[in-house]
Amino acid sequence: MPLAVDIGGAAGPPLTSEGLGDRFIRIAEVLQVMRKHPPSQGVPTAPDAEQSDDCMILHQQNIQSYRIEGEVAWASHSEILRVFDEWKGQGTHNRPYLHSEVFAPVKVVLAEWDDPIRAALVWGPVYPWQNKLGLLRPGQPLWRAYASVAVLNSKYGQAYYRAFLKSNPPKATKPHGLKAAAVNQIPIARRGHAPAELDRVAELAHQMMALHEAAEECLPRLRGMLRRVNGYSLSFEQLYRDSFEKQFQAVQRRLDDELRRLLGLGETEEQELLELLRLPKSESLQTEMFEPWDMLPPLPPTPPVRILLDEDRSPVEVGGEDVNGKQAEIREALKLLRYWEEIVNSRPPRELETRAVSEAATA
Repeated sequence: MPLAVDIGGAAGPPLTSEGLGDRFIRIAEVLQVMRKHPPSQGVPTAPDAEQSDDCMILHQQNIQSYRIEGEVAWASHSEILRVFDEWKGQGTHNRPYLHSEVFAPVKVVLAEWDDPIRAALVWGPVYPWQNKLGLLRPGQPLWRAYASVAVLNSKYGQAYYRAFLKSNPPKATKPHGLKAAAVNQIPIARRGHAPAELDRVAELAHQMMALHEAAEECLPRLRGMLRRVNGYSLSFEQLYRDSFEKQFQAVQRRLDDELRRLLGLGETEEQELLELLRLPKSESLQTEMFEPWDMLPPLPPTPPVRILLDEDRSPVEVGGEDVNGKQAEIREALKLLRYWEEIVNSRPPRELETRAVSEAATA
């Protein structure tokens, strides 16, 4: 029996692949999700871009929730196409990602492993190597791309995905990996949502992305630096690693709350949905909400992310005693942290002009 989670209120349709109807905005409406192929033979790569048509090669381990991580290589897209032209003469039906797809102004990359789903928003040219690519459809606002990434990386997106696979099992176990048909059906918002609800989800998704970038750049700069507090020598790197982790958790809690509202999930619906993953319900949800969503009071303002520790907020002095003679280096590192804190708390771009993609999506 298919899972029936009513995400549209008492009169809404059940959650099945046939039941969502037009009441919800789904991934397929926002993104054109496709999976194409890497070349059959190796192409020359470099650690950095060297030519105007170079693109970043993304393997599965590079694609993590909200971010690209690890070492990546760059390759010429024209060289990739050349290999495919040679391969075509041998009768292959495999197709490469086209220039308009690789160099689209904004993209969502999805790792092929689906437990959990991992998605990241990228701006530069990328070539997913045996992974999926989602392109923002013409006319879709950029903030829906942010919301799509937020839902895909959330417990709700994972649960919706499992629900659709349960109600519509794949006919064959191969090819294994992320099923585009199920991804396309994941709702990102209820229709008629308030613009402010989408805005807040987009802003929080931006905060998650920027926090990951900040941690990746800043924490290595703090390695080997010590602070003496109350007679103890403390690692700057560990202090700020803990600070980042607290901010990640705080932003994720707020994002879960905002996603619930954007999707229109009441307590009963949320509990039934999350039973698929055996996850607890949202901590902030204490009683079932029966009011129409447009009548609910707004959530409290989102507090700013605070990466810098309180003792390091002075622009002149660094908190604690300098232990190992690196006060100047610490000041420079704290300037970088302050810069990233401003980036994290800035608003993401709201609009982006996109053009139609030349080929239809393929799973």
